[in-house]
Amino acid sequence: MTIWRRRLALAALLLAFFSAALAWLSPCGRSLPETPAPFVMRMLDVGKADCLIFVCDGHTMLVDAGLPSSSDRVLHALADMGVASVDTLVATHPDKDHVGGLAAVLAAYPVGRVLRSPRDSASPENAAFLAAAQAAGAEVQIAQAGEEFALGRAVVRVLQARGDFEESNDCSVALSVAYEGCVFLLTGDLEKQGQDALLQCGADLSAQVLKVPYHGTSALRPELLQAVSPALALVPSGPDGGERPVSAKAMDQLMESGAVVLRSDQAGDVDVRVQNGRLEAYSSRGKRHAWPLSGGYQQ
Repeated sequence: MTIWRRRLALAALLLAFFSAALAWLSPCGRSLPETPAPFVMRMLDVGKADCLIFVCDGHTMLVDAGLPSSSDRVLHALADMGVASVDTLVATHPDKDHVGGLAAVLAAYPVGRVLRSPRDSASPENAAFLAAAQAAGAEVQIAQAGEEFALGRAVVRVLQARGDFEESNDCSVALSVAYEGCVFLLTGDLEKQGQDALLQCGADLSAQVLKVPYHGTSALRPELLQAVSPALALVPSGPDGGERPVSAKAMDQLMESGAVVLRSDQAGDVDVRVQNGRLEAYSSRGKRHAWPLSGGYQQ
C-alpha cells in the first residue's frame, strides 16, 4: 500500500510540475484577459528580441517578430488574438532579432503591406523576410518620416526612419500609435545617435506607454525620457546575464521617473488595453496595472 501511495504522490507531483511548465511556456499566457477590447497591444515574450501586436477595431499591425526560433510563438499569439489578416507589418530594422520571424507570418497570413527601415542588410534573416514578402505579393514600402495611417480608430505616425547611421540599431523606424487620448511610442533599438535624432525631429514625443529601446541594455538619453514622461515602460528582454544584459542604470532611470516597468523576462507576455477611459496592463504571470487616462495610477 505504501508503494502505491508513493507512486500516486509522485504522479501528482509530476502532474503539477508539467501543468506549471505548460502555463509558463504557453505563448498566450493564462492570466491575460480573454474578453475582447477595442484596442489591445501585446508585447510578446520572445527573449531579447522584439514582437509587438496591435489590434484595433478588428485591424492588425505587427511590429517585428523576434528571431526565427520565435516563429511558432508569434503565430500562436496572432491566432490567440483572433487575427485573420495583418493590415500592416513593420520591420523596424533588419537585425535578426526583429525580422527573424516575419517570413513565417508572411507565409501564414494575408498581409496588406510591409513597412520597413531604409536600412538594408544581406543577412539570411532579412533576405528570407524580403523573399517571403515578394512571394506573398505584399506591397513593400520604405518608411518615411511624417507618414501617417489609420489602424481602425487608432492613428499611426512614422516619427523617424533613417538609413544613414553607421549602426543598424540607430536606423530603427520610430512610431507613435495614438488611440482615444493614449499614445504609445515605439523606439526599436535606437541607441545614442538615433535617440538624439528623434529628440530633434520636432515631433511631440510625450506618450503614456514607451517601448524601451534596445531591450533596455543601455541607458536612455535623459532628455528623451523627460520628453516622453511615460506612465508605463515596456522592456522586451531576455534573462539577466549573457551578452548585453539589461542595464541597471536604464531600469533605475525609468523607475525614478515614476514609470511602471514591465520586462518580458519577468512579466512574460504583456497585454496593454485602452478601454472605458483607462489604460490597463496585464501580465501573463499574474500582475495587473491600471491608469485613468486623465492621470493617476491604480494597482
